[in-house]
Formats: sequence, C-alpha cells, structure tokens
Amino acid sequence: MESRPRAARTLPHHEASPRIPTRARSWCAAALVVLAACRTTTPAPETVNPAPVAPRPEAATEVTPRWVGEPLSWDKLKEIDAWLGVHSSTPKSYWQVEGELQLNAGRLELSRRESEKDKAPAGSLATRIQTARAGLQRVIDDPEASDGQKKRAQDALAHSDRLGEPGPLVHAPSNAAAPMSLVTRAAWGAMPAHTDHMEKNEGGWRRITVHHSAEPNPPPLDGSVGESAAAVRSIQKAHMEGKETHYGDIGYHFVIDPFGRVFQGRDLAWQGAHAHGDNNVRNIGVCLIGNFEDDHPTKAALEALRRLVDQLRKSYNISRSEVYGHCDLWNTECPGRNLERWVKEYAHESSSLVRSSSAMHAAALK
Repeated sequence: MESRPRAARTLPHHEASPRIPTRARSWCAAALVVLAACRTTTPAPETVNPAPVAPRPEAATEVTPRWVGEPLSWDKLKEIDAWLGVHSSTPKSYWQVEGELQLNAGRLELSRRESEKDKAPAGSLATRIQTARAGLQRVIDDPEASDGQKKRAQDALAHSDRLGEPGPLVHAPSNAAAPMSLVTRAAWGAMPAHTDHMEKNEGGWRRITVHHSAEPNPPPLDGSVGESAAAVRSIQKAHMEGKETHYGDIGYHFVIDPFGRVFQGRDLAWQGAHAHGDNNVRNIGVCLIGNFEDDHPTKAALEALRRLVDQLRKSYNISRSEVYGHCDLWNTECPGRNLERWVKEYAHESSSLVRSSSAMHAAALK
C-alpha cells in the first residue's frame, strides 16, 4: 500500500360573519355546538376491511424509484443494483429495503427460469443463488424492513431450495478479468478515475497482495450494501484526496466487506497503488475492510477472499506462492497479524499438497 492515509431535515383565515337575526342566531349556536362536538370526537374505526395494498414508505417526501412496477428482467435488476449504490449514502428508507428484496428475489426467479430451460450461463447458477440468499437474509435481519418485506424475503429464501444447494464459486475461464460476482463501481458510487495519474498494467499479472483497510475509526457497518458502499467510497476518497497520496483512483483492485461482498476497485487495466513503488508492478491488490492487528476477519470475508484469490490465480496463472501479505513486501503491519496468518496458511496449503504428492509418488515407486 503506497503511503496510504489511515482514514481516516397560516393559521386558517376566518371570514367575518354576516349579521344574523336573533332567532336564527340561537339555531346557529346550537348547530355550532354540534359541529364542535363532531370536530373533537375521535372517529369510529373502519368496519370494512379494504383490499390489501402494497406497503408505502412512511416519508411523504420519498420519491418512488423508476424501477418500481417494471417487468422482471436482468436489465431491471441492473437498474435496481445501480440505484442502491447511488442511494447508499442516504438514511435507510423503505425503498432501499424494497430494492434489495426485489433485486435478490429477482435473481432467484430469473435463475430458476433459465435453469429450467437450460439457459443458465455455465458456472454462474451457484454464484447467483449464493448472492441472492445472502441478500434475502440481510432483508430478514434488517430492523428497518417491514413485516411484509421480511415475510416475502423468507418465502423467496424457502423457494430457493428448489434450485439446489449452492456449491463454491466455479472458477472463471482463463480469459476472465474479474470475479464472477461483483458490486460494480457504478453500484457503490465510485468517483471517476483520473487515468492521467495512473499507469497501464503491462505484461499480465504475476502476484496478489492482501491488505486490510485499518481505519483508526472503523465505519459502523450494519450489513447493508449501502453502509459497505459508503466505506469503500471513503477509502477511495482518502486515496484520491489524501495529503500524501493523490492517487488517480482507489489503490486496490478489489475490496471485500465483512459480509463477503466483493467490490470492484481500480480496473484491472491499470496498475494498482497499494504495495509501494515497484511492488505495484503486475501486482493485484485486494483489501479487506477492518483492522486485523487485533480483530479477526469474519468467516464470510475469508471465504470471499479465498474464492477471489483462487479465481484470480486461475485466470492469470499466478502461483499460490505469489500470494503475499503487504508486510511481506514492505515495512508495515498490514494486513494485520490475524489476516497475515491466513495468507501464510493459504501459501502453506501449496507446500502441504506438494509434500503429500511427493510422498505418494515415492510410495508408488517402492
């Protein structure tokens, strides 16, 4: 990581009464008493049950998103995903919960349709199911979700069993340039990159370096994509506007939140700015949100890290031994001792496999 900073809402007008005869005034006075009683008496509850309607947001100022009412399609889901990213920095609203619900229930439904017709892209079904289930579970756990939204999420989650249990992420083909399931830059609201301050990556990729974000005051993530997106934007802002950095973009190529979401960082067309100087050459940077010198990364984050690193290695023919912690390349505590331990164990798996293979080969020769 290149000297990156530690990030750091008339009175009513009464018309004058005309003069009224004395006898009429007595009748008027009586009528006013009745009217006053009507105004101060609480109306009786409705006795007719209205037809059920979709729940509405409580805030009268909320604007209904354009995607509401659109027919289900992958294009609609992309629109919802982008909308969630744009609105991730605003206070949690009904429509944000509804967006995550419709996005993930829609993923399951469209995947089911494609699966029945044998049209699901190879290797993507398990990823879609896993992503959708995680999103639906977030709606169920969200204190801002209505009872109706939670019930719909539970129903969709139960119906997803028909698609089978999702397995691990399938590796991308050799020419793939990114993980199969990403929160895109548009979705998390990335600032445009200043490519005149960046260097093109030349010659492919030969190593991967793991980091932690290590903020002195970590953001209070609540499990929503909006809060995590705000954290990623904060990292990008620190990298691009820091006193000592002024990078052309976020320094990392990928950022992983504690809930296992992988955010697209700097485009892989460009060399990163995360490992200091020449250490960035042909080096993919992956950062986990958190400080792991004392804390421990979550199981979801480590599982996402393993899938991502496995896939990147396969895509770019990177040796397992070329996966590093930042401290392996520079004098720093990054990625924290508890994450560096994972990096060492990941590399050790290679050595264990080699020793096991060699032992089996030697036994076969006896």
